[in-house]
Amino acid sequence: MAIVVKTKVQIPDMLFREAKRLAAENEMSFAEVVRRGLEEIIRHDPPGRTRAEARPMPKIDFAGRLKRIWGDRVFSDQEVAEMRMAELDGEEE
Repeated sequence: MAIVVKTKVQIPDMLFREAKRLAAENEMSFAEVVRRGLEEIIRHDPPGRTRAEARPMPKIDFAGRLKRIWGDRVFSDQEVAEMRMAELDGEEE
């Protein structure tokens, strides 16, 4: 049985909203999106790899993707807080 560590991270609101969208579209939790993202990054930079061998980390244009999805929509502080609370309620996995 794998040990699971519960942690908190600070991420920009745009990244949070994009990850929530991705989770909803794929019927998975926000935590699963984060786990899969970390696994993908680690897969590209395994232990023992020298700096010269490391591939550059891809830069993702989250702001551009959000703009394409939501246009000029601006989320209120209350909406963001509600999304965060909804995610925290679902984190009891």
